[in-house]
Amino acid sequence: MHLKPIVIMRGDAVLVGWLGNSKSEYPTDSNYWAHMLTLPRELKIEGNKLLQIPIAELAKLRTSNDELTAQYQLKSPAFELELEVGSSFSIEFANERGDTMTFSGTEQEWCLDRTHVTDTYAEKFGSIRYSLRHSDDPRVRVFVDHSSIEIFCDRGETVFTSRIFVRDLNRLNSCNVSGKVHYLRGIRYD
Repeated sequence: MHLKPIVIMRGDAVLVGWLGNSKSEYPTDSNYWAHMLTLPRELKIEGNKLLQIPIAELAKLRTSNDELTAQYQLKSPAFELELEVGSSFSIEFANERGDTMTFSGTEQEWCLDRTHVTDTYAEKFGSIRYSLRHSDDPRVRVFVDHSSIEIFCDRGETVFTSRIFVRDLNRLNSCNVSGKVHYLRGIRYD
């Protein structure tokens, strides 16, 4: 994520980043769509740590809510997850063919694995991302919108932002995870 554009709104520091890498080819390139902006997030400093928290206004995009189950059937590819995860957990973003992107964790680390997605990309940069777990806070927020995924952990100290290419994404398979699924309406500019 490119971190240049910072906007000041409401007296808070809000970041909107560039989601894309000019050195990578994406499955969406054939549609003349390669990059996008990230979700806006409020920046806070606590001690010597920079925290990124999704802005509260994103809740206005919610249209309906569901309780997450271990084998959850998605109704839309645009959703937010408000989760509580165990010290060891996993959640797969999957389709009926078995293509998956997996977010998981242990007591020590978080892991985002896009090895088994439908359309791989930028493999020379690797397909698995790790981060140390910086707190025992079990709350995780995930935003998915068709081909992007943003995951906020450790009260905003750890953030994963990636493209997600699981064609016909329609299910979530989770272990040691509970929480809510919020479906989101899109934003259109005319």
